[in-house]
Amino acid sequence: MGGESSSSTAASGNVANFVLPPMGSETELVKIAGAQLCLIDGEESVLMQCGDFSLRLLKQAHSPLAAVVAAVGEVQWPVGKDAPVLKVWNRRYTFALPGLVYGILFPNDTPEHVIEQLEGVMDRFCTFEVHQEMVAKFAGKSHCCYRSESDYCLHATTKILLGIHRTLS
Repeated sequence: MGGESSSSTAASGNVANFVLPPMGSETELVKIAGAQLCLIDGEESVLMQCGDFSLRLLKQAHSPLAAVVAAVGEVQWPVGKDAPVLKVWNRRYTFALPGLVYGILFPNDTPEHVIEQLEGVMDRFCTFEVHQEMVAKFAGKSHCCYRSESDYCLHATTKILLGIHRTLS
């Protein structure tokens, strides 16, 4: 294989002939400006980062392995079938990882077709659920009924965590 010849070339000390293998590819699947990332931890919700949200597909060269990575600003995390993503309100989502729950809030002016694209990507690459009872409960309420965006995450924490537990069970 290519890795073996690279190893033997490097081992023989002929570093000038050593060629790094291709790194693979990265494809941006969705990008949404103005996202807010909250860390939800029990009774607390902390606004961690504001900035562009993206979902990127990373493919490893010469391998069938691929990963989808979500990011807001400098904060990144993997998404996949083993990490539930729940829609808990219009333009409000949670990403559950072992020991972590992130809340994502997108601006109200995010175009509907972008939200549909996001949900399509999440449906394909994640365990994605729309929690209709939560969406219906909050329907018609504006996020302005909370003192801050992170208050929204805190308000929904109990239901979010119960929903995640049901999803994983």
